[in-house]
Amino acid sequence: MERVSERKNKIFYIAFLALVMLISFGMNYDGQIERYNTSMLALNYSYGFISRGFLGTVYHILNWILPWNLISYTAVMTYTHIVTILFLALTLYFVWVVLSHAKPEHYKVLQLTLLFFVYMTSSTFYTENNFGRVDMYMIALDLMGLILLIKRKWEWLVVPICAVGVMMHQAYVFLYINVLLVFLLYRFVKGDTFQKKKYGVLFLLSLLIASVLFLYFNFFAHTSDMSSYEQVVEEAVIMGPDGRYHESLLQHEILGVDPTSDELEWHKRNLVELLCFLGFLLPWIVIVVKSFRKLMGSVSEKWMHRFYLLASVGALTAVPCYLLKVDFGRWTMAVFVYYILFMVSFLADRDEKVCACITDASRYYREKPWMPLCYLYLFFMLPFFDISINQVCARAATILNEKFLHFWVES
Repeated sequence: MERVSERKNKIFYIAFLALVMLISFGMNYDGQIERYNTSMLALNYSYGFISRGFLGTVYHILNWILPWNLISYTAVMTYTHIVTILFLALTLYFVWVVLSHAKPEHYKVLQLTLLFFVYMTSSTFYTENNFGRVDMYMIALDLMGLILLIKRKWEWLVVPICAVGVMMHQAYVFLYINVLLVFLLYRFVKGDTFQKKKYGVLFLLSLLIASVLFLYFNFFAHTSDMSSYEQVVEEAVIMGPDGRYHESLLQHEILGVDPTSDELEWHKRNLVELLCFLGFLLPWIVIVVKSFRKLMGSVSEKWMHRFYLLASVGALTAVPCYLLKVDFGRWTMAVFVYYILFMVSFLADRDEKVCACITDASRYYREKPWMPLCYLYLFFMLPFFDISINQVCARAATILNEKFLHFWVES
């Protein structure tokens, strides 16, 4: 009887999350797709094994198989709506898997965390700049990999999942592969002799293949063939909004032109936005740091202590993106995704130390009268943008620059 009641509660919660997705759609959907995301679909492997060509190759295979012409802006919009719905469905299934494997006493904290995760992803990927963004596909790969690992089925698929992530975008190495590698490393450190061999091999293969692909795409995948570039541009124009395409993206991926010199002013703005965001997020930074310190303090085994220390700073893999590129909204969202997926997947796997730490932390903080407000104000930080972090930080940075800093010139 208790299991039937738990199942009904999970079904009700999933239905509630679906309603949240619909509300988020009404609040954030812009009804259009940005030229960066349409131009991504023009890149494909017919021009060679180029970087970021995987999604475009899949799209062109669909164009070849299906009886409709997909090389148009209208078709790209339809396709993006479909894949976004599939992503949201996968997210709901991930929530179901997590709740099905976690202990009932952790449902409350999981439900609150997953509610934020669902609203974060849905609100972000409904906006014009992020509708159809490659980050959605990379997060989907993480969810699929974690589902396999939590259910302990077809776990070897994590290796090709990591490879596909890098084929979609080289930044997968810095932004999203971390949570899968951390989970594999956890199983390796904690497992018996057989599991150490199994997860050790999966970890090394995932890391090695991803690293090789990353190096290839960054240093060997570009060409000087202007005819290939012109063909991609011609198709990107047809698929883009109002015949527009993302010039710097195609020049970078096809010809290897580095756009960094054109982004200096955005780097200045991003720095101020990041400082504002860290200020807004300070209470949660304190909570997370204290939780990880308590987690590591509860471990006596040397290797597990080192593992939790590594896991606590796993999101630092995003630092090269912050230093070299300007899409701070995307990088910041990836940091959130890492810590959220780390927590919920380890609770689903019933790791004793993480479960005890979360239980103690939730018991302590729910007695604080300010905690509900602290949780709710996170939602005002959403949705994440692409170059700017979010609307709050963008506005705060603009005011600070106009009134005091005069650090960059507004474009």
